[in-house]
Amino acid sequence: MKIAIIVPITGLTEEDMEHRRKLAEATVQRGTKVEFLKVGKGPPSIESRYEEELAAEGILQKVKEAERRGDDAVIIWCMGDPALGAARELVRIPVIGPGETAMMLAHTLAGKFSVITPLGGMMMQIEEQVRKIGLSDSLASVHALGIRVLELRRDMNKTKRLVVEASREAMEKHGAAAVVLHCLGMGGLAREVQEVVGIPVIDPATTSLKFAEMLVELGLSQSKATYPKPPKETD
Repeated sequence: MKIAIIVPITGLTEEDMEHRRKLAEATVQRGTKVEFLKVGKGPPSIESRYEEELAAEGILQKVKEAERRGDDAVIIWCMGDPALGAARELVRIPVIGPGETAMMLAHTLAGKFSVITPLGGMMMQIEEQVRKIGLSDSLASVHALGIRVLELRRDMNKTKRLVVEASREAMEKHGAAAVVLHCLGMGGLAREVQEVVGIPVIDPATTSLKFAEMLVELGLSQSKATYPKPPKETD
């Protein structure tokens, strides 16, 4: 099995990329090959609707490239799921959005969940995303850490502390029964935080990788009745 991970931002260092590779390789089962495909042109990070749009063209190019070269599934490595619907139209292999996948899992496990995001300016985007997925009634709250996306891994002790504090507030003040980490830069933190707070903490990185493997093993992909090939692409 081959899974392509599309990295839609250009601001990651080689150290950042190495951490993501190690996390992915430790998550997938033996025999699954994971490769990261970085866009050639795009925003340094995605922290706004504007930057999601800037990233879209590069994402779609890499998604088509992944199918051409024989990959079995694609993950768009961003919690906002930029260009997800368009990517699903372009190819027949499954295209996974970590945001959609993680929040659906949180809903399944807990019913009521909260989302922890790097910046406060992303809160409205998250509420829109949750509404689009159809889980507005399950969203307890959204909490911002006040850290830029590219700074999340610079001081992991600080990031973990803030995530724990936000998770406890979500539980105690808003009735959350699960927490979703709304950035792939927090990958690898979920289990440590879960041990402290005692409710499910969903890591979108590991969740999307396991979901991709499951879809491939079951022979499932997005429905072409919902995501038909664009007419000009067909021509």
